[in-house]
Amino acid sequence: MKLEVVKRNIETLSESFEEQLEQKIKKLETLLKNFNPDLCFLKIDLQADEKNRTYTVYLKLDLRSKVLKAKKSGNTLQASANEAFKALFREVKKYKEFLRREPEYRRKRFAESAKTSVSPLQLDEGVKSVYSDLIQSILHKLINFTRRELLARDLFKENDPSGALVKEIIDEAIANVGAEIGNQFNKREARRKLYKEIIKIIDQKIKGEHKRPISLEKEVYEIDEENFFEYYQPDESLRMEDILPGVKWPEEQEELKLSLQEILEELPEDLRQAFTLTQMNDFSYEEVAMIQDKPVEQIKEEVEKARKIIQEKLTVDAL
Repeated sequence: MKLEVVKRNIETLSESFEEQLEQKIKKLETLLKNFNPDLCFLKIDLQADEKNRTYTVYLKLDLRSKVLKAKKSGNTLQASANEAFKALFREVKKYKEFLRREPEYRRKRFAESAKTSVSPLQLDEGVKSVYSDLIQSILHKLINFTRRELLARDLFKENDPSGALVKEIIDEAIANVGAEIGNQFNKREARRKLYKEIIKIIDQKIKGEHKRPISLEKEVYEIDEENFFEYYQPDESLRMEDILPGVKWPEEQEELKLSLQEILEELPEDLRQAFTLTQMNDFSYEEVAMIQDKPVEQIKEEVEKARKIIQEKLTVDAL
């Protein structure tokens, strides 16, 4: 965790206070153990008011996805710091609890929306039920796939802080594929078409050819950009050692690790999809082969080719 201490009207800090501060910081780092330490920044502002004989401690914790603050005043610097850190610890715990529950809320929202997209399809009830079950079973993969594609094409960051665009694309893909499959349902074929349809819709958005009428009856969600953006950031906590085995990553190259997303965006589309799906989203080679209509061996070759390109670019950047 990065740290900055600012003193106002305070010349020196006592040894006991510095020890207290160190203990509080260690406790905070323990609470933030699941967060990337390079993305956590704590600013400690210590102020003395000689006129009123009070001390104020202002804490600002920037987690990139959320900024948490705490401010307390008291008769001594130690007492003020103790209360300020207590308040900050409470805020961190509340935020962590939110993050644990928020994805569950999001999944429910996506699941309900997916069911709504299937309902009006002109299919036999049995086929409709099987199609709906298929979608629910792979919905989390559809979400991650769509999110990655938007990130790689620079559509996501500006247009979708809340996830509404991801949901819209998935819902449309579900409806389009459902309209094509008719009553001759093949689960494997339907799943392949869903991923292809998602790519097609995103491509159309990029070309500016995708003009979908907006329904005035469409449900509108309140957007809390800071909280929703947390879920949709690139996963910078991924271990590079797992993604690129055989490469050693010293701590001083942490910034190099964070450039992975930029390098992925520069890869040819097929290589990027094959690599991110298999190495970062837990897709099997067989699943990716199904999506891209290619032999499994070719997908494996593309993944290794992408891996070599990434390794070469990271090596050059490190020099």
